[in-house]
Amino acid sequence: MALAIELGKDYYTTGDALSGHVHVASVPDDAPFALVVTLRGKEKVVVASHPAGAKALPPTTHRHAFFEDTLLHTAITTAPTSFGFDFEWPEELPGSYENVRHAALQAKIQYKLCARLMRGDATIASVTRPILLYGTTSYVAKPFSENQSQKILFLKCLSQGRCSVEMTLDKNVYAIGDSIQITADIQNTSRRRVKCIRYVCTQDVHVQCGPSTRIFSSDVGHDTRGGLAPYKSVLRIDMCDALRNQLYPSTRGTLLRVEYALRIIVEIPSCPNVELMLPLIVGPPKASSIFAPPPTPLHRRKGFSTEDSV
Repeated sequence: MALAIELGKDYYTTGDALSGHVHVASVPDDAPFALVVTLRGKEKVVVASHPAGAKALPPTTHRHAFFEDTLLHTAITTAPTSFGFDFEWPEELPGSYENVRHAALQAKIQYKLCARLMRGDATIASVTRPILLYGTTSYVAKPFSENQSQKILFLKCLSQGRCSVEMTLDKNVYAIGDSIQITADIQNTSRRRVKCIRYVCTQDVHVQCGPSTRIFSSDVGHDTRGGLAPYKSVLRIDMCDALRNQLYPSTRGTLLRVEYALRIIVEIPSCPNVELMLPLIVGPPKASSIFAPPPTPLHRRKGFSTEDSV
């Protein structure tokens, strides 16, 4: 016997309506059966422990089941047949996430749809399909700026003047695929040349490990723009496409949360760089955009898997 789950979309956003069908190819004739469709949301975090002496400690594992709902429970007597189901995603649910950037961390916020063919309390056949869910943000997009004025020290000891930097983002909330627009106001009153300006988008994964929190950071995209001669000033608009990579949006669960920031590095040779960090909120892709879901193990394969048992 075979079960198959068919969904109307490749991914969903909280507040969306989920609709789909379960197709049943065949059932035995010896007893009545029930078809049960369940949606579950779970978090899982596995963190590699630091070695103690010459022996490595076992990894720390935490799990949290935060959501479960039965979407369909119906009797079934003949096959082949199909049953439809509908569901509206609650606004408060966290978005999906799966870590692929840190070898010492397994971290997931995942949703799975499970269809089971039941005879009494026994599962005769089942099919499970992961669902990609993006959480919405309630933040209002608005410009955001940060500034830094720094004494320029050649070889960290000889004063060369000052470099003042003010960076303004056109907004603080972006969708996956957006370009980040930065207004760069640089006043280089030093004798040193600004080699370049580097824009680096960072992802911070905050993981709850018992009473403590660990942070796993990685660079997920970057752009480089031209610098500035000594005793020169510039006011210009730079564009950064760091969010064009396939990413998960910002999300917050019980065991983990995912945050983003734009790190701005004003690079000055042989001197300490001038650096700024501007927080970003990354939301789901716009409905009008052409978007491919993140290619992670959880969501790389479309379709379904079937497990039969006697």
